[in-house]
Amino acid sequence: LMQRRDGSTFWCRMLAKAIDPHDLGKGSIYITEDITERRHAQEALVRARDTLELRVRERTAELASANQRLHAEIQERLQAEKQIRHLADHDALTDLPNRRLLEDRLKQAMAAAKRSGKEVAVMFIDLDNFKPVNDLFGHRAGDLLLQAIAKRLRDLLRAVDTVARIGGDEFVLVLPEMQSQATAGETAKKILAALVQPYQVESNTLTSTPSIGVSRYPENGADVDTLINRADDAMYKAKQKGGNNYQFYINP
Repeated sequence: LMQRRDGSTFWCRMLAKAIDPHDLGKGSIYITEDITERRHAQEALVRARDTLELRVRERTAELASANQRLHAEIQERLQAEKQIRHLADHDALTDLPNRRLLEDRLKQAMAAAKRSGKEVAVMFIDLDNFKPVNDLFGHRAGDLLLQAIAKRLRDLLRAVDTVARIGGDEFVLVLPEMQSQATAGETAKKILAALVQPYQVESNTLTSTPSIGVSRYPENGADVDTLINRADDAMYKAKQKGGNNYQFYINP
């Protein structure tokens, strides 16, 4: 960087060459070239490059942020769709399968039983004294009792079994891979023993006994509606015998 007589500065390129390389005392010749514009152009290029790199970094960060938001929105939507599908197949109060999913599970169990030669038991459970609970302690206590019963049934059954709530205080169980009527009877006894135990609902100790009706595939029917209806018929026989027992459907 050099200064002109008027005080302004400029960038220059200076070349020096000795007049006689063997006799430096003869002096040197100096050639200067004004490279101010070239220097300014280089500086402009550097600034442009830095600006471009900054914009690229900012744009990359924006795209990364947008990608994260898009990913989060996709995951949120997938979760919402999963929840919608779950709600379509499950009871809102107990989170048990509803009638729609129950029928699908029963169809699958019958198809598997047809291949294996084993039986499928369908149990229809109705609580004997549920209405007095609602009348005396309120609907909140009734709902909590239903949730507690649902949990007991889930804990009692096998992974291959299905327990569904189809409305009110009515539950239906699908028990695949049953060896015989006796096997289904043993399961019914276990359910009776489990459900008659007292429930602690908030500050109240509640009891509820079940009436259980049992139908069997293929003995009592070969389709979903017939098996459920006949288990329901058997349940009413259990009610007629005073409740807190189980009855098998008997073909006429």
